[in-house]
Amino acid sequence: MKKRVIFGVIISIIVLFFLLNSIDYTQSATTIMNFGLLSFLIGVLIYSSSFFFRSLRWQLIVHPIKTISFTTSFYIIFISYFCNSILPARIGDLIRGSLLTLTEDIKFFTSISTVVFDRTLDGVTLALLFCVSLLVTGKDFQLDPKLYFCILLIISLFLILLVIYILDFSAIVKLLSPLQKISPKYSKILIDSILNFHSGGEVLKLGKIAIFKLFIFSICVWTCEASLFYFVLYNIGIVIPISVLFILLAIVNFAIMIPSAPGYIGTFETAFVLVLVLYGANSGLALSGALIVHIIWFFTTIVFGLISMKCLGVSMHQLIDKLKNVQEEK
Repeated sequence: MKKRVIFGVIISIIVLFFLLNSIDYTQSATTIMNFGLLSFLIGVLIYSSSFFFRSLRWQLIVHPIKTISFTTSFYIIFISYFCNSILPARIGDLIRGSLLTLTEDIKFFTSISTVVFDRTLDGVTLALLFCVSLLVTGKDFQLDPKLYFCILLIISLFLILLVIYILDFSAIVKLLSPLQKISPKYSKILIDSILNFHSGGEVLKLGKIAIFKLFIFSICVWTCEASLFYFVLYNIGIVIPISVLFILLAIVNFAIMIPSAPGYIGTFETAFVLVLVLYGANSGLALSGALIVHIIWFFTTIVFGLISMKCLGVSMHQLIDKLKNVQEEK
């Protein structure tokens, strides 16, 4: 875990170094100060609404394994996002799995598989929104070929994960049958691991209604987040088409999947500013928008995360200890 933390911090330092060398800090500071408390609170309300749909979606994902309440799903998700805000390298996602294991007596690997499936749905939904938006914008918005390649790799990864979840387990075993002949021992370990991993997508077997709900919840999650982006940008004087808005949303969220310092510091701002500058926005205003959105993220996840920890009766020290213990026992 320490190597992952160090790597994440180094990534953030590098991207921040390149970003901060080309920004007008005075303009950014003035814009942030003029944003206003009422606008800030509205932003918090908009962002908070996305967690309502996240909680419903994860509750549905976990349901085939064990029925959990909406409040449990809500508390655990907010705690995981709170931990991602103050701890590096997206450790909050691991903490979400360990909390589900400890509160609902579910195997750690199975708990993590539900988190991975939840993140896979995010990635696939963002990929869909990104591709549709890119088709709509056409030649009005051009990305660097290297950036296209990186995004394509990320999208491919999520599609591969989705295919693994969709495939029937017997089909996966058949695909691995040549390996069973070569090395029965390691093939068994691999099959058992995939079986545990595959269990996170059991919700797909519940039928079309469940799949439709997953789709609707996913669209609602990202509509709320897109609304926050648009609200902040509009209030600081940057007006962008809806298609560019979803390109911005997708690239920013793909960027913060890279392990970084606590709260995605650096990767978030760099991706945010990069997309808006490519569209033609002022870099100082773009950084202002990124920082305001990020502050809203921090405030929302920290406040509701602390409340959720209080409701579940856990402390940060306990969370870290429980994560270490669960990983050692898995």
